[in-house]
Amino acid sequence: MKLTRSSLALAVLAAPLLGAQVHADEESTQPPDNAKAGTFSVLTYNIWHDQRDWPLRRDFMVSEIKAMNPDVIVLQEVIQREHLENQARTLAEMLGYEYFFSTVDPPERAQRYGNAILTRHTVLETDMRKLEPLDDYRTAAYMRIEVDGKPVDIYNTHLHHTRQGGGVRAMQIRDMLDFVEATREGTNRVILAGDFNANPDWDELELVLEDYVDTFAMFVDDPLAERHATLNYHEPIGHSMRRIDYVFVHRKGMEELKPVRSEIVLNEPGPGGIWASDHFGVITWFEKRF
Repeated sequence: MKLTRSSLALAVLAAPLLGAQVHADEESTQPPDNAKAGTFSVLTYNIWHDQRDWPLRRDFMVSEIKAMNPDVIVLQEVIQREHLENQARTLAEMLGYEYFFSTVDPPERAQRYGNAILTRHTVLETDMRKLEPLDDYRTAAYMRIEVDGKPVDIYNTHLHHTRQGGGVRAMQIRDMLDFVEATREGTNRVILAGDFNANPDWDELELVLEDYVDTFAMFVDDPLAERHATLNYHEPIGHSMRRIDYVFVHRKGMEELKPVRSEIVLNEPGPGGIWASDHFGVITWFEKRF
């Protein structure tokens, strides 16, 4: 399934008939006054579907994301249910972004679960791939956006979750990278982000690092240190401390999208001690050189 700019309006109307959803909003959030001119930012965030108090978590994460004002947000663990609107759509409407939702769940199913890409830029194309092995129900989402007249390709995924599943993740990564090569059409302005469920030094990530750079690792002395964990290890969440969420940029693309800063965010509780998710977010800022 591939949507071009000319077909985007039709895709919005046809979304209930597809394996993915697209939403367009005429409003766009303007950069904050302290935003650096010539920068481009990408946030990856696993939102923990509708666990705990979703409305309270939602409002807290929206307030935090508005302060960051990222150009692109990639989300994992997005869900919709019979009495719950698609979370990506809800967040996009609250933030004033467009969104694309990828899932293996058919449109007629009341509960649908997957990944999403949100942006405040013009959407040129969207696509998705169901990743091998198909019985693990994982997808890669793709969105091509227009930034200062140039296309930038964004990919988002959420890989197999077990520690012992390195072989499954390797298969998914190979399939995803094949999808990237099939859709990026020669451009090196490529961002690959999401929840890879793999530590930075695990073998399967070497497949990504052949052509992509772990942007967060560029700005810390020890990218393997537990203090850089992106899983929420605080009570009452209680995960082990692991860094598994990433923003990667194509090595050749760094000539035009140069990483200048990367941080772990959404890593503090909000009002009443509420945590926005069981993950922290990772945001990277790039200097635009085009």
